[in-house]
Amino acid sequence: MLCVTWNLDYIVMLNTTLFFVPSRNEIHKTIKLLREKLASSSLREAYNEPTRIGYEAALHILKNRIKDYSKVPILELSYTKSRAIALLAVDYLNGACDGEILLKVPYIEV
Repeated sequence: MLCVTWNLDYIVMLNTTLFFVPSRNEIHKTIKLLREKLASSSLREAYNEPTRIGYEAALHILKNRIKDYSKVPILELSYTKSRAIALLAVDYLNGACDGEILLKVPYIEV
């Protein structure tokens, strides 16, 4: 795996794909979109509980700007999918993935 880093506050290159550390405005937009997703009736269904719990954890991570994996309350998340979404939120804040990746985790829509 190719991993080159420059100014870590600005850009990270992993596997030749460039991702930028999100700005405050981008983080606020992502938080708004996460809240809209959490308000959807589909995510309130029992079969989407792992996704909902993950997005709730992601919202907490983004609001508190948690960039350190060791500070993620991973043991409180009982589903693998929830843990994965939470870690995607940390990746997003660190510039290791795009916000669209975080927001497009699949779930069953009604």
